[in-house]
Amino acid sequence: MLKYFGKVENRHDKGASKKEHGFAGPIHTTSISLSSPSLNYPLERPLKAAWSSIGVQEAQDGDALGYTEATESWRNGKRQLASQAYPLAGIEVLPETLAQNIIIEPRNGKKVATGVQLTNGTTIAASKEVILSAGVFRSPQILKLSRIGPTSELSQRDIETVLDVLGQSFHNHLVTALCWNLKHPSRGLAFGTPAWSDSAYTFGLPLNAPVFQTFYSSPTLPAALLADGETLETNAQLDPSSHTETDRAITRAAVRSCISLFRETADGQAIVECEVLPDGQLESTSESTDNEIDERVERVGVRFGMLAGQ
Repeated sequence: MLKYFGKVENRHDKGASKKEHGFAGPIHTTSISLSSPSLNYPLERPLKAAWSSIGVQEAQDGDALGYTEATESWRNGKRQLASQAYPLAGIEVLPETLAQNIIIEPRNGKKVATGVQLTNGTTIAASKEVILSAGVFRSPQILKLSRIGPTSELSQRDIETVLDVLGQSFHNHLVTALCWNLKHPSRGLAFGTPAWSDSAYTFGLPLNAPVFQTFYSSPTLPAALLADGETLETNAQLDPSSHTETDRAITRAAVRSCISLFRETADGQAIVECEVLPDGQLESTSESTDNEIDERVERVGVRFGMLAGQ
């Protein structure tokens, strides 16, 4: 996928790695610091020091893990959407049309996707390539109906597997907010302060440095399971319990990491006064039990609408 991201991207930081970024695409991306010289986030350095004290280092170019500056697809204060960068002029769109399966044919000793068959029997041949983009549920469903998927599952329905390449890493995207009172709000440390009156602060999200860490993860069941005699007119069957423990383990580790940052490091304690807890919620620590953290996440966690898999 990286080569396609490179074709889409027009990176403003011309010193960035050419292996990781593109510089001639239609969608402009820029880091927070490069988007405007007026932006100044005074918490950036102390937070970086706090994360470093618990072993989280600054991420290097091409490494997704660590403390890193946020990058956004904004230009001139406006978010760039793919539909704007790639208009549909000259492209025929077939509404209310379902694809039944991808057509796979042998070509020069390889198995190649050559077209798509629709549920009404119509066949559409590809002039160059077939791009499957049907979402986290429908994409694996179409692949399996095309005989691409886990042999163990397809063989149960007497389906001969063409390619056994479908991943089993379906996962949810859960957001759990932990809120803290700053020790020195008068210093203009956070969004909402009069000190941030420059219009540059209204461009993009009020976020300049996310942190990415490696937490526990395990393979889970595919997002979509086939039913006998299924077509794309049949809703994908899901096993809602297949990814639950993985999601919970990742969320627990993230909550403990953030709590440790502000409660158990000198740099973190210098930034915040106390945690703002939901009504009736007891304070959590890095030593809180799994059940205690799970209960808290169930109260305040929300799904972010970004399910994924591979």
